[in-house]
Amino acid sequence: MKGITCVMPATNRYDIMPLSIRSYNEQTFQPRELIIVHSDEHEFPKSLIKQVNGDVSVIEMGIRAKAAVTRNIGIKSSRY
Repeated sequence: MKGITCVMPATNRYDIMPLSIRSYNEQTFQPRELIIVHSDEHEFPKSLIKQVNGDVSVIEMGIRAKAAVTRNIGIKSSRY
């Protein structure tokens, strides 16, 4: 089955993440998934996950990593 995967590298930018999530929610292509790759020592806020309409996965790295590394991890975890 063909679908689309959106990979969102996330590190301490909780202020702009609602805008990214809103943009994902406005997409109409189905099936779709959002993979958030969180590279930080702190846990990803569950309140942001609740804002996602659709299939969402959060990968907690537990360490800081460069954006390219987090994108590659997200791509390897994608279904589409």
